[in-house]
Amino acid sequence: MRYVQARSPRMRALALAALLAACAAPPPAVVTPTPTPHAGVLKVTALLDLSGRGARVGTDQREAIQRWVDARPASAPRMSVRVVDTAGSDATLFVELRRAAVEERSDALLVGVPVQYDDTLGRAVDLAGMPVLFLEPLRRDPVAEVGGRWAFALAPALEDLAAAEVADALARALLAPSVVLVDGGRAIDPMAAALAAAVARSGHDPIREVAVAVDGTVPGVVRSNVPLLASVHCLARLPACRSIAEAAASSGATTLVYLPYRVTSTELAGTSELAARAVFPRWRASGPRPSWIASVHSAVAADALSLLSAAAAESPPGDHDALRATMERITMTLIATTYSFTPGRHGISEPDLTFTRWTGADVGPVIPTATP
Repeated sequence: MRYVQARSPRMRALALAALLAACAAPPPAVVTPTPTPHAGVLKVTALLDLSGRGARVGTDQREAIQRWVDARPASAPRMSVRVVDTAGSDATLFVELRRAAVEERSDALLVGVPVQYDDTLGRAVDLAGMPVLFLEPLRRDPVAEVGGRWAFALAPALEDLAAAEVADALARALLAPSVVLVDGGRAIDPMAAALAAAVARSGHDPIREVAVAVDGTVPGVVRSNVPLLASVHCLARLPACRSIAEAAASSGATTLVYLPYRVTSTELAGTSELAARAVFPRWRASGPRPSWIASVHSAVAADALSLLSAAAAESPPGDHDALRATMERITMTLIATTYSFTPGRHGISEPDLTFTRWTGADVGPVIPTATP
């Protein structure tokens, strides 16, 4: 079936409402009070996870958004930001996307939760008809996807993260033997799929994928074989990763534990065994880091508002097409990295990634890679 784009804001709103009408009603969202509308104010809605599995990341993002708004230069366009707690619910995400577009008439949307950018989400983004900035990794640059002309990816793509992880493990001679740990409650883990594809491209044998029990229990066969593993790519919840690290420590093994991009350093505080052998991806270079930036996630959230502010300064108020087109001409070095978008690229081009560890006070460099 050929998809036909709605032509006017009203038609887009009606089509979006129809598209999302079938969504199951989620629990009520926790919403900050909606500011009184004023002419010339850029209205932004931020969808964050403040009470679900990703609450640590969502809290960092919310704090950064508030601090950015408080510190906004007087010369910058006025902006109001409405923060909504999705509580990790995909249904709430869709309902709140519709509300932002149809009821709140927002000018832009920040999505700070992991999503699978598929055709359903793409159609909702397209029908919303406003720039949507994704703060967490998507599978790849969304520009060629349905609705991709409105979607901007501010985090490294999963395929780039996977390629960097495989390259790092190869450089340290730690790619094999290893396993990939995933949550048993998920049918498909997008990062696990990206890792498998990256390993295949490297020409090496596939890495065995093992599902952790729903309660977080690591299979005994994995724990007993930890001393034989050079590395573990842990995409499961942090308790499972901690269990692997403790098994390695008790056996005297040097097994390295790769953690996903979404992990926060505060989650590693108090996990001495895991912190001692865990590494995770971060940007190699960044701009000046304000004291209130707690993590890469808060940095990207603040950067998103800086990008929107810069675009709004050169766009007529309320003109979403102009705001999107201006975003596509932006090149800015901000806190997390340098963002440079074009009409044909809405993601980070060749992200400069490195793997860091938690030192107990800050992130720091990892042990040197193996000498060829």
